[in-house]
Amino acid sequence: MQSYCFEIKSSCKSCGNPISINAFVNEIFCDSCNNRNIISQQLWQSIISENIKEARKFTEGEGQNSKSFTGEYEFSLLFGKQKARCSKCKTTIPEDVFKSIEGNNYVCKQCTNNILIRKPDGFNLQIVPSLKFIVGEDINQFNTGIEGIKKPVKIKPVLFSCPSCAANLEVDGSKRMIICKFCDSKVYLPDDLWHELHPARTVNRWYVILDDSNITENKFPEWYDLSDVAADIEGNIYIACKDNDTNLFMIWSLGPDLKIRWIRDDIKYEHERTGITVSQDNKLLMWNVNKRSLNIYSCKDGSDLPGIKGEDPTDGNPYPFNLKGCTSLISDSDNTILAIINNFFVRFYNDGSRAPVWKLVSRKGEKPGLFSRLFGGGNTEVNIPSDDSEWAPCIKDIGDNPKRVEGEYTKMNLGYDGYIYMLDTSSQDGKLAKYTREGEQLWKKYIPLSSKECKPCADKNGYVFVLGKDDNDKTKLIRFSPEGENIEILLNDVIDGGVLSTEDTLALAPNGTIYLFRFYEVLKVFSPDLKVKFISDRAKEEDNEKLEEYKKRMEKES
Repeated sequence: MQSYCFEIKSSCKSCGNPISINAFVNEIFCDSCNNRNIISQQLWQSIISENIKEARKFTEGEGQNSKSFTGEYEFSLLFGKQKARCSKCKTTIPEDVFKSIEGNNYVCKQCTNNILIRKPDGFNLQIVPSLKFIVGEDINQFNTGIEGIKKPVKIKPVLFSCPSCAANLEVDGSKRMIICKFCDSKVYLPDDLWHELHPARTVNRWYVILDDSNITENKFPEWYDLSDVAADIEGNIYIACKDNDTNLFMIWSLGPDLKIRWIRDDIKYEHERTGITVSQDNKLLMWNVNKRSLNIYSCKDGSDLPGIKGEDPTDGNPYPFNLKGCTSLISDSDNTILAIINNFFVRFYNDGSRAPVWKLVSRKGEKPGLFSRLFGGGNTEVNIPSDDSEWAPCIKDIGDNPKRVEGEYTKMNLGYDGYIYMLDTSSQDGKLAKYTREGEQLWKKYIPLSSKECKPCADKNGYVFVLGKDDNDKTKLIRFSPEGENIEILLNDVIDGGVLSTEDTLALAPNGTIYLFRFYEVLKVFSPDLKVKFISDRAKEEDNEKLEEYKKRMEKES
């Protein structure tokens, strides 16, 4: 087992006075105003979990000072790799103690100081799953019921005269507002008496003991430019990007356990305007706006699979497979490929031959009727222009069986519910549309975000997730109801006390796990119930930088 130490302090959200955080609990009461400060699971995640990852790299006895900013609190802390020891005589607690300890109290063999050692509760384990013991906490900061631990009564009652009837009142400091038992007056204890009963708490060092035996190094690739991300039905994530050191293109995969599955850094490909998606038969498809062909890779190990070679049109083959000018592409629910190429919707079978754009046919090669080809999206003979210079409508202006759309500003994705979703990134009044495989537009709704660059992601129940920024440049993750009628904000910006800052790319796993990316190694992962699972070091830096800039701006304006 490995021991890590912490010393943490902040300021009371109510009165601004210093508070010492000497216990791993979710509520800390201010010694000055007695108001409650909530230290949420997300806050503890950034204070404890992320710094433990950093401390694992330290040598024994090494530590470091740090600051952590959120919309509500600014934390100053010291953390490091150090064996748990007595706060009075600094004697190290023998490791055998943790193998045999019963109860919650250990008496130091050197100075007989009582040291609290407790096993973690459910709240602690959600934040640090490998946590075995917490050592040296201040028992007076336990304000919720932790099994086997009772808050001691250390304050002896003092006498205080009732301002109304002059009777002597016994005050023990448990409440600041007391009622005189002689005249029933409500008496508010003055500051000098209250502070005497509740002296300012000093910052104490406490420890977490972890079972690190199963921890393995899982270093993510270092990327700068981010091309695209995608998810498969098993919850694996795929990332296409440019390596930060070599400037070479690479694709890599991350499992649901956030461990690297495979990395391909030997593919000669342009990172700019490259997209990826996962097919219905679990293959990774990759294309680039300047290339005709479609690259295909194994989702299992990233190995090369036979792709689809693109060709220019000829007299003999006027409607070839050609993705040049493709700005968006999905593998549809029937495993056909639907693409937006130079502002035209085009559909292909898996061998590269043309398929009716919207009309379903019972077998490949079957041609829909003339009416369907002309008006019902059944045409396979789509003449794709060589560029996208001709005007095309945005999503807000298209309806059923669309033939054209402004591809430069359209993000298209297939939801886990089997429907096609298209998002307009062009303007503040952009809309989100939901389509069936047959091209029927089920609904079209305004997106209440001023900027959005992500693909829309829908879960199996039809809830649609969109990431973007509001008019105040604050990042938000919002969710549309299946009918598109209701919109709720799931995650807010750090400036508003949330957990988002600069992320602009979204991926959604089938179980509801949310992955948020941005270029330069920014990654945040949230569980289906919106709890933080992972925040990259660079993402934490971005959060702190945004809060610092906001703080300076507010100070300047005031």
